Amino acid sequence: MSLHRLAHLPTPTWPVALQQHPVFAAALGYLGIEQRCLGWADPGNDGAVLVMRRRFGPFRLDVASRAHLPQMAAQDLAHWRTGGIGAFSITPETNTQITGSLPVATPAHVAEWDLTQAPNARRAALSGAFRTALRKAESGAIKTRAFVPSRDSLLTTLACDAAQQRRKGFRALPAHLVLACHTVKPAALLLFQAYQKHNVLAEVLVIMHPPAATYHLGWTSPEGRNAQAMNLLLWQAANMLADRGVERFDLGLVATDRSPGLARFKLSTGARVRPLGPTRFIGPLTGVLSRFARQTPCATA
Repeated sequence: MSLHRLAHLPTPTWPVALQQHPVFAAALGYLGIEQRCLGWADPGNDGAVLVMRRRFGPFRLDVASRAHLPQMAAQDLAHWRTGGIGAFSITPETNTQITGSLPVATPAHVAEWDLTQAPNARRAALSGAFRTALRKAESGAIKTRAFVPSRDSLLTTLACDAAQQRRKGFRALPAHLVLACHTVKPAALLLFQAYQKHNVLAEVLVIMHPPAATYHLGWTSPEGRNAQAMNLLLWQAANMLADRGVERFDLGLVATDRSPGLARFKLSTGARVRPLGPTRFIGPLTGVLSRFARQTPCATA
């Protein structure tokens, strides 16, 4: 198996992460971020990977995030070079072993909601607490709507989320990348709102990258929290996405140590937790260092 350059990232026929979808590649291109699309051909296992390139003077750093790579393609990717001094950072979707690489970050875990189930089966898979909150919201006075946001409404939503990030101390996909996705394909974004009269109580923003979609952000006011608006919006988003042929709803990272409440909320949907592969670094001397690390015995007390 050998890698070859592709003119563009092909549209996937199975669910892939947003970072490996043509919508994301187009957004990077709009922002002027250098990228490479590499493909491989293997009987029954063709595929492609999007690689971002950052330059720091003569040094370059290639980054492949959330890449679905078979073993041989990962190994070829680790040795792919186009000249110059540089290094490679790869975060594979699974724990793919790459000879000559050094793991630099432990595997993260993501929550993935299977939307191929029938609606009644999907509802039955909700936790008891989620179903109770959902029934309260469905019988309450709040109303909901879903629409492709305008740039102005998107900016307002992103500003609310930025304030929430500062308050709670977490990070999400940068706002300029979300705006770039909206610029290159406005219909890829869906905004779900819960409201009473003219007051917005809660919002959920989804980025679609068929046949998957990603939960990008959600915020709620105290009134929305009391009305269980987030449960209702997330449930309605899942149903609408399923009706549009989305097979997997990516709910993002599950960090039980930093955000246990958010992790419980995501998993109460019936979403499954899946570990990603560790982030691996390939650069000058990493082959020697990785062999040394394997050969060095652990210190004992």
